[in-house]
Amino acid sequence: MSEKLTAFFYTLGVYIYAGTGALCILLGANFLDYSALATILFVDPVTARSHGILIVEIGVGIAVMAVMVILYYNLVSAGKFDEGL
Repeated sequence: MSEKLTAFFYTLGVYIYAGTGALCILLGANFLDYSALATILFVDPVTARSHGILIVEIGVGIAVMAVMVILYYNLVSAGKFDEGL
């Protein structure tokens, strides 16, 4: 996995998290008020909260995975990581 691909993944994870919150704001609710997603997911507010939490957790998981890979690469290469291992 190259450094650019890893950077793409941790950026993607942050965008998924922040994008979900921004979408809730655009739908007229508070940041990360997942019940607002019910209108675009065509489900009841309780199910929308469950799906919203899942979406955010996927974004956080992707970001954490990518940061852990970057940390591992830097530790293994003694800080000289350029193009992957």
